[in-house]
Amino acid sequence: MLSYFTNRYAYVGLPLSEGVPQALKTIFSMNSLFLLGAYLAPLAFLPLLSPKLVIPALAIMLSGILSTNTNQHTMLMQYPAPAIPFLFVAFMEVLPKIQENQQVQSFIKRTHNRAATYSTIFIVLISLTIISEGRIQLVAFPDSHDADINQVISLIPDNATVTASNTIFPHLCDRADTYMFAWQGKSIAVAGGITKGDWGHPDKETEYVIIDSSEPIANQTNKKLLVNKYNVIIDIDGVSLYQLKS
Repeated sequence: MLSYFTNRYAYVGLPLSEGVPQALKTIFSMNSLFLLGAYLAPLAFLPLLSPKLVIPALAIMLSGILSTNTNQHTMLMQYPAPAIPFLFVAFMEVLPKIQENQQVQSFIKRTHNRAATYSTIFIVLISLTIISEGRIQLVAFPDSHDADINQVISLIPDNATVTASNTIFPHLCDRADTYMFAWQGKSIAVAGGITKGDWGHPDKETEYVIIDSSEPIANQTNKKLLVNKYNVIIDIDGVSLYQLKS
């Protein structure tokens, strides 16, 4: 149970100098912000006006936002889904109070046209943002992490065979001897725009293996398979390069 907990919340038990930066990076990730927007914006954030009833929903979302398992930050996964009923209950609690409040009704009447316009624009923008959330990695401009990946890749000889994870594969797609991880499976490959391919480590022991620790694929079990037959050459920002032992 403890190992499961520390796997999901990797900063727990670390020294403050290491744990705090990792926790802040986890909490304020882009996916966390998308998750909050996707769940609260459709109800105009009104459930927050009912603090007692919305606590279970916020606790469920918080358990995902605090997790270092990136899957729990994604609104398209099952992890935050149990929060939805609590948000609706809180919304239904708040709505009659708004309808009965004369000051609120007067304000709405005075600003009806402007409110409708601004609300429409807001909803459209939020919807477009949410819809594009799953495509962010595909269209985002290269950042410092991409630079770290390229720096690690530059250490691989041009004629070497390489096994790469799903998100790193595009950086290597111009190489003739680049393989996907065998354990990633074709479903993930299709999601990454790869419809067919040869599968690398452990089915095919390529000369090099490159892995990004920020991906779910980079779990302890898979790393144990690597260290049995590979040496770590370099690690930059969690991007590790392994070379087959001679």
